[in-house]
Amino acid sequence: MSNTVSEILLRFDNFNDSVLEDISISYARGPRPDIQIVLNCQDDLNPQTTRRQCFVNFQDVEEFKLEQRLKTSSIVVSFGIAVIMEAGLTYVDFACDGFLDRTIQEVRAGGFYIGARKVDFTLP
Repeated sequence: MSNTVSEILLRFDNFNDSVLEDISISYARGPRPDIQIVLNCQDDLNPQTTRRQCFVNFQDVEEFKLEQRLKTSSIVVSFGIAVIMEAGLTYVDFACDGFLDRTIQEVRAGGFYIGARKVDFTLP
C-alpha cells in the first residue's frame, strides 16, 4: 500500500461513517470496467467539523460485488473501509465491519468490494 493511500485512510479515519453518494461503472476503455465511488466524509485535517467529497477511482477492475440485501442500505459506510493487496490487485472492502486486517476470502464473502489493477483517491 502506498504512502498516499495510507495517508488518505488516516486523514479520513478509514472513511468511518462516510455517506455513499454515487457509484458509476464504465466499460468505455475495454472489457474490464472502471468504477468510481463518491463518498462524503469527515476531513480530519480540517480543524472545523467539515465533510467533503472523496472520489475512489478503480481502473482495470478484475472483480467486484455490489450487493444490497432487502431491507438494508449500503448508503452509509458505518465502519470504514479496508484495503487489501493480493496477487497484483488492490481490493477495497466497503463492508469490512471495522475489521481492517482482512483475508481475501473474507473480502469476497462480503457484499460490497472492488478489486482493481489501479486504485486512487482524489479530492476535488
